[in-house]
Amino acid sequence: MQHSNFKNLLLFFSLSFASLSPQQENWQTSADSAMQDITEQAVVVAYDKTIRARCNDCGCKEQGQRGLPGATGATGIPGATGSSVGVTGATGVTGTAIGATGMTGATGMTGVGIIGATGATGATGTTIGATGMTGVTGMTGAAGGLLGYAMFYSLIPNDGIGIIAQSSPIPFKHAGPFGGTAITSNSAGTLFTLAAAGTYEIIWQATQTGSIQFDVFVNGTEQSSTVAGRGSNGQLVGDVLIQTTAANQTISVNVASASLSVFAPVSNAGGGSPGTMTLVIIRWS
Repeated sequence: MQHSNFKNLLLFFSLSFASLSPQQENWQTSADSAMQDITEQAVVVAYDKTIRARCNDCGCKEQGQRGLPGATGATGIPGATGSSVGVTGATGVTGTAIGATGMTGATGMTGVGIIGATGATGATGTTIGATGMTGVTGMTGAAGGLLGYAMFYSLIPNDGIGIIAQSSPIPFKHAGPFGGTAITSNSAGTLFTLAAAGTYEIIWQATQTGSIQFDVFVNGTEQSSTVAGRGSNGQLVGDVLIQTTAANQTISVNVASASLSVFAPVSNAGGGSPGTMTLVIIRWS
């Protein structure tokens, strides 16, 4: 009976490895080899037990020689596949959620960023500041406008003025209107004194014949920048500026040294009344 059960066991194991996958076949090869050794030992043990039991039943004390191992039984039917997933274990204890704060890392390199868009225009500031302090009053400037004037004249032919040669002064024997800075003449009306230094305008006119030039002398020196002339009979007019650098300098209007002819005054020019020669002196500064 025991021998029959053992054969069934061997048959079960043989069937268990009957149809396996290639990987399982590798396992079967190793298992078959181990199973063969186990089987042979198990058969011998089972056989001994059977023989001994029979001998005990018959009272025979003799024991025969051990027989040869029997043939390997057929492979048993594969057993049912075990559960592949075990029971879920209990949830472990929750660890500390926040670890200790680590050391501050080294400062990184400064990045190169793109220039941002221009910001909106700020609010307009106060347009008017506080009024500053009044500045120091400046010095009084020189008075503007005309500072002095005087007019002198002669009547032709009444004043008996004859021929006047080159470089000689023209006589303006009578004083006309005057004002401001003192401008005076000598008794002959040929030399005029300017009381203050400054800029003066000298204006003259006379009727003449021929080609002639007049100019201004300052302190007896002819001023070439003041020459005025005429190339035919008629009225000769001059209007020039001079500048004196000291008080009480003198001027005169002369026949120019380079004049082509002497000066011969024209009597009653243009009508029955006496003609005039005039000189106006104006101080501007």
